[in-house]
This record gives sequence, C-alpha cells and structure tokens, in this order.
Amino acid sequence: MSSQSSNRSILRRSGRGEVVLVFAIIVLFFSAGGSSAQEVRSGWEIVDSSTDSDLLTAEFHEGEYWAFGRGGAMIRSLDGGDSWSESGISVNHDLTASDSNFGSMAVAGNGGTVLLMKDGVWMDISRPDILDGGVTDIALTGNNSFVVISGASIWTCIVYDGGGTDWDGRWGDSSAVLSSVSFLDANNGLISGENGTILATNDGGQTWNYRDAPSDVSASEIVDVEYYSSIRAEGEGECECQDKG
Repeated sequence: MSSQSSNRSILRRSGRGEVVLVFAIIVLFFSAGGSSAQEVRSGWEIVDSSTDSDLLTAEFHEGEYWAFGRGGAMIRSLDGGDSWSESGISVNHDLTASDSNFGSMAVAGNGGTVLLMKDGVWMDISRPDILDGGVTDIALTGNNSFVVISGASIWTCIVYDGGGTDWDGRWGDSSAVLSSVSFLDANNGLISGENGTILATNDGGQTWNYRDAPSDVSASEIVDVEYYSSIRAEGEGECECQDKG
C-alpha cells in the first residue's frame, strides 16, 4: 500500500525484507507580500531493501549508494535510494565497517574479511590469519591503500595491480581495544578506543602517537571518531554515570 506525501510515495514493506531508510529534505521557496520566505520539510521514506539480512554499514560511492550487513549482504541503489538490488562480491561473514574515498571503496568485517573495490572491480584481500579477531573499522588512505584496526592492533595494507598485497603491523603494544579510525586525507588520521585512547598519525598510518583525551572521557571508551579538518575532530564516547543526588 502506498500514500502520497510531498509528491513522493511512502512504501511500506510487505512480506519480507529489511528496510533502508532514506532521508529526504524538501525545500520550498515562495514569495509573499513582496518578501521571501523559506519552508523546510523533512521526513523518512521506507523502501524495500531486497534483503532479509540486517544492514550494518553504508557508503555513497561514485553516485551509487551501497549497504552491507550480516552474512555478507551487499546491496546497491542506482537511483538515489528508491530501489535496491543485491550486488558486489560473494562472502559469508558479517560486513561491519566500510569507507569510500580516493575513488575506491573498502568493506571489512568478521573473520578477517577485507574487500576492496577499485576501478569498479571487487577484490577479496581477506586475512583471517592476522585479523582473526575480525576488523573493527577501516579507512582508506589512497585508492589502493588503507588502515584497519582489529582488537588492539593497527595494520596497513597496500594492494598492487594484479591483486598482490603488502600488510604491515603498525601498532600492537596497547592494552586498550581500538574502536574507530578516520582519515582527513592520505596522511593524517585518528584512532579512538577504550580508556580514552586517542592515537594520531601524519604519515598515512605508518607511525602512531598518543594524544590527550578530554578528562570527561579519559576512563571511557571513545566508540567513534570523525576527522573533519586540520583543527577539528569529533568523537562519541560511552561512560558509566552515577547519580550522586
């Protein structure tokens, strides 16, 4: 069943399939009494995702929307999110982290699964032998290079033409589990983790150094970090608060 709202149909799921939420903002400009006014409307539209699997991460890449999830689910939309279809490369592990930058897209998850799409071609460069705890997060540093975090370890990888890879362990002396990685550009990146851990690099992930965390989160896990500019980064923390009232 469908209903009209702002000239767009709201599709309700029937039968099977998880849903993808597409956020649409409609801006209407109009003139009244010689002066101009602006009205902003926002809303959610529910569309069929074509999969029964839970979706865990998503990217916008080269004009296409991609979403990834449990059991290796990979779906793609070519029309701005109105319709979705299964696509990509076949894997069996949950896909929990992704990044799109430098004209490439990387996806990673459980079982050491790492996938790279470069020039429109998917490559499976998984390393269950060194990433046995799974990949927590991934960030591209070039169209053929990236940084992954797994447990308390940091790894870099370069993917060569023909599919060969060069993996290097860059950090493993931390007792804190790492949670999130974000790069501003090819060189400058941040990683966050347990116990207020913040690590920084300015050489593409080859070396990392501690940075002071705000006192409010120094004993907490910083579960997510986003590197927005050379002077600004945002983090999301978890803490246990006690009511002293």
